Amino acid sequence: MARNPHIYGQKAVNVADYQPAAKAKSAKRIRQSEKPLMNKLESEFFLWLNSQRIPKHHPQSFTLRLGNGLRYTPDFYSPTGATAYEVKGPWATDDSIAKLKISATTYPEITFTLVWKDVNEQWQFQVVRP
Repeated sequence: MARNPHIYGQKAVNVADYQPAAKAKSAKRIRQSEKPLMNKLESEFFLWLNSQRIPKHHPQSFTLRLGNGLRYTPDFYSPTGATAYEVKGPWATDDSIAKLKISATTYPEITFTLVWKDVNEQWQFQVVRP
């Protein structure tokens, strides 16, 4: 616009006097999500895992490829026992359960466990068979 004022309808600006706009001071170089890693139910289960002294577990540490464009990330993974935990509340969808079943079939070397709280606020476990 500064070099072609006749096109943009502005008065002529000397190119030598042109100053580009200042860049933002806090420009981030890496785009990162600031969402929390775990929801409330997953946080409760994480505290329960720590209290049970279950061997080292990692929250959402890797993603499995199940098919063309279909991915699944377990909530927790324990490499010691090759166990993946999926924490679901009453809002579990058919899609999320289907991904869990497909993962168990595709990766039989990993034990997939579905975890939820019952009406008495006790943790319930179900191993998903391949």
